[in-house]
Amino acid sequence: MGAPNDANACLPPRTDEDLVHDISTGSQEALETLIRRYAPRLGVLMLRIAGRDTNRSDIEEAVADCFVTVWRMAPSFDPKRAPAVAWVMHIAHYRALTLRRTTRRRQLELVGNIDSVIDERESADDGFAEAALERVASKEQLRGLREAFAGLTSQDIRIIRRRFVDQLTAQEIAVELGLSPNSVRVRLSRALARLRRGLAALNGGETGFDGTS
Repeated sequence: MGAPNDANACLPPRTDEDLVHDISTGSQEALETLIRRYAPRLGVLMLRIAGRDTNRSDIEEAVADCFVTVWRMAPSFDPKRAPAVAWVMHIAHYRALTLRRTTRRRQLELVGNIDSVIDERESADDGFAEAALERVASKEQLRGLREAFAGLTSQDIRIIRRRFVDQLTAQEIAVELGLSPNSVRVRLSRALARLRRGLAALNGGETGFDGTS
């Protein structure tokens, strides 16, 4: 006759519904099991919806937020209305949409600062342009940002502005500039590579830029 723990080992794993029920009673062990079961899938969902340029740390935080919501809302879960997996994925989908909006807003704020600096650099003398740069960058960040801008041509600047500020696609920019879409993508990729060194300092080491599509 086998030991009791051997018998338990033969039991089928708890269903998602069982886990959510146990979470509703305050079981941290059930929550940990659900996290192990679904965290990777939620991470993939977050990345797909929020965008591949979303910072990894933001993805991880969003996944963690989902399970906090699961913990908080577990008592209201009704298995008659939907399977537990669908309920969890619905929570994750909503959080991913929020993350996408947050990521986009950060990008637009940063690009808005850059666009302002570009305008001032193009229309002002060197002293005024440096003052403008100092408004969006600390003294420690200024050198990297200045070096990044120094390597850009007027066409590079125009492509970046049209892509990120005006939200045109590479195809649309190509038509406007009389270039091929692939040429626009290559020029944009090269320009962004130059900018990343300067922009990383402005965004905590991660730029969140990938706009070559």
